This record gives sequence, structure tokens and C-alpha cells, in this order.
Amino acid sequence: MSTIFNILENSRNSMGCGCLALIDPDIKNSSEFEEMLDCINQSEFDAILVGGSLVMDNHFDQRIQKIKSNTNLPVIIFPGSSTQLSLHADAILFLSLISGRNSQFLIGEHVQSAPKIFNINLETIPTGYI
Repeated sequence: MSTIFNILENSRNSMGCGCLALIDPDIKNSSEFEEMLDCINQSEFDAILVGGSLVMDNHFDQRIQKIKSNTNLPVIIFPGSSTQLSLHADAILFLSLISGRNSQFLIGEHVQSAPKIFNINLETIPTGYI
């Protein structure tokens, strides 16, 4: 079974690069998801990143489900915090914030999210984030 990371690596190796779309899952964008997904699906993206700094309601998981049901591309969480998790995503970027000094984002969010990520068996893709 290929992991999402391996799929992305194979694409990068064969094409020399990869291209991922980013969707901000905040409520202000929910009415535009289908239009955004239609555009993404008609393009040559390798995957969809879903994440934003703030999600102003408790519907992150439902939005991931909506995105997943409207695309064949891998859906990867690009989390703004440890609350942005979903068992419906294909993977999550496990971010190491290299440029920050705030201990909450250097390690605190990792400590909070790691057991949840483990329990829902979500593939992690280690990512240095500047």
C-alpha cells in the first residue's frame, strides 16, 4: 500500500516537482468549496492541503468530509493548531515550526495532537515550516 508521502515523492521524482492546492476550511469559504474543488479537480494538482490559522467553528471534520467526497486527490491537513484534526483526511503535515519562539507552536501543539493522530491512525508527513 502506497502512503500519501510516497505518492507525492513519486510525482516529484517523475515530474521534477509537485503542486498542492490549499483550501482554508474556515466558515467564510464553505459556500465556495464546490467551486474551488471543481477548479482544483480540473487542474493538475497532486493533492489538496486543508488548513488555516483560525477555524471559527466546530465544523472542520465536516468540511474535510465534504472535500473528500468531491475529489479523488489525497487530502492532507495543514494544521493551524492541534484542534484541526480529522480521521477523514488522508494525512497530516506534522509541522516543526523552525522560525518561531513560541513554545506552544514549537512543541505544545505536538504534545496535544500526537495521541489523537496516533489513535485515528492518520499518516504523518514530517515537515519543517519556516
